[in-house]
Amino acid sequence: MTKSKLLNIIFYISLIILLISLILQVSVGSYEMSFSQILNGIFNHDLLFSSSYLVRHFLGDTICNFLHIPAVNELFLTTESLIIWNIRIPRFLIGICAGINLACSGVIFQTITRNEMASPYILGISQGSGLSIILILMLFPLMNSFIPLFAIIGGIFAFLIIYLIAWNHGTSPIRLVLAGIIIGSIASAIQTSLFIFSSSLPLIQNAIAWTSGSLIGVSWEEVRIIFPYTFFTLIFACMCNRPLNLLLLGENNAKSIGLSVEKWRFILAFIGIIAAASSVSVCGLIGFVGLISPHISRTLIGSDSKYLIPCSAIIGSLLLVCSDTLARVIFNPIQIPVGILMSVIGGSFFIFLMIRKRNFNKI
Repeated sequence: MTKSKLLNIIFYISLIILLISLILQVSVGSYEMSFSQILNGIFNHDLLFSSSYLVRHFLGDTICNFLHIPAVNELFLTTESLIIWNIRIPRFLIGICAGINLACSGVIFQTITRNEMASPYILGISQGSGLSIILILMLFPLMNSFIPLFAIIGGIFAFLIIYLIAWNHGTSPIRLVLAGIIIGSIASAIQTSLFIFSSSLPLIQNAIAWTSGSLIGVSWEEVRIIFPYTFFTLIFACMCNRPLNLLLLGENNAKSIGLSVEKWRFILAFIGIIAAASSVSVCGLIGFVGLISPHISRTLIGSDSKYLIPCSAIIGSLLLVCSDTLARVIFNPIQIPVGILMSVIGGSFFIFLMIRKRNFNKI
């Protein structure tokens, strides 16, 4: 069986699982619904045939008002439709987008470090983005609308420090990972100290909930924030499959073929940082998605980035959405942050890898 056919099979199986997860997602919560109510809520005639209502969800009121797209009176919609389309479907879409971003970021960082234990979370990129967001939330709360930008700046700053620490007439995979762990630990320590020195209890509670990694309370506004970054990540990561494959050959081999190794490391790292930071800005610190997804995909379809990136994106979205669904179903009506469950799953997977494989220096 060719890899393209195998990728298609993985896609269709994942699509079926995602549809099942969607049904579970919209049916579970403080307002429970029967299957018929779910179908009526999703396929509401007044909503689906109102193009302006759907456009306003995806574009936002500001752009729609500028384009003179008429508003829709939601009073005519059923309670089920309002809950499904305004609360639960955005959460499902955020899970897909964040999973794609984290998985693609994981593939990139595992490739440029040539270390299968690398991920944006383990390398400290996520913590760097998280620290910048915490600083904005606590010190400059009026600048909340610029959180994605500050998350990217924080991630870039963290990576530059990691690169400087790891640099010794060039960089090596193990030095990058060790430097990332150091910076991630420092960033986490600074976050904790900020909680201690803050006098606002509600702000501390919100910040701690955010650092746990959660899809609770997301809306169409967060979908509009993360979707462009997801689109950017997928397009550019797929376009860079050749340098990703060459980097897997090792620095000397890649240079002999004509690849500018350090330049492409920075370009690819920038794509990976944007992907990870955009997810952090919307749903907080969710670890291990970027670690697990590339491993599963590499086992299924191999290391060729042409197939590995889309497969990892599929597996990443599936992993995050299913984990969030599992957290909601098991602990219903209590909502457990998906970051906590992912830490349990990721930690178990990490232990499994350590038992199964002795050498983690190279992919």
